[in-house]
Amino acid sequence: MRQAKLKKTTLPKKLKDLEQEYDNWYRKFPKKWVIPRRDMFIVESLRPYGPFHSILDVGCGNGHTLVVLREAYPEANLYGLDLSSVGLKQAKQKVPSLHTVHNSLERFKPDEPIDLIVNLGTMEHVEKIEEGLQHLIKLNPKYCYFEAPNNLAYSPGEEGYKRLSCGSRQIEWHLTRNSWEKLFKKAGLIIEKSLKGDRPPWEFVWILRCGNQSM
Repeated sequence: MRQAKLKKTTLPKKLKDLEQEYDNWYRKFPKKWVIPRRDMFIVESLRPYGPFHSILDVGCGNGHTLVVLREAYPEANLYGLDLSSVGLKQAKQKVPSLHTVHNSLERFKPDEPIDLIVNLGTMEHVEKIEEGLQHLIKLNPKYCYFEAPNNLAYSPGEEGYKRLSCGSRQIEWHLTRNSWEKLFKKAGLIIEKSLKGDRPPWEFVWILRCGNQSM
């Protein structure tokens, strides 16, 4: 397996502000968003579709999901992409062989084809969501594990891009499952399987693949 290297970049000002916000989260709460049963749900859900030789975790944070993925796929090249340099350092400590990428999704240029993209509750933060989904497709993965929260269940109101009324108060898309699936279809993503997590914050789950991938 190749020796992983920390890829650094200069982020645009808007992203630098986000980096600072998430750096503060991970400094203060190094176990932020660590929920083992949520990570194990990924491994169990993906079991019929592997093995995977290269995996990208979009918004990997402190690397809790990558630990489980390394155990499940010990020979895979793992890439952890995040805006937080603090989160990436924590992820690297957990998974020393990890390829850490300090960048945004649209600026990520992998060194090899990506078999699997894991999106664990991160894409709902992307304001231009249709463009965000297109960036996923450009990487041409065999599969994408896509999780989004059912925000409307605990931060009620109209659908749209807005700040949570509770919890972390982050700005996210508040969409129904049907609205997410319409976005996937419009982007050219095929729903291989629709799943349901056991709590609203990780209730909407899909296994997706690109329309140009023949299986």
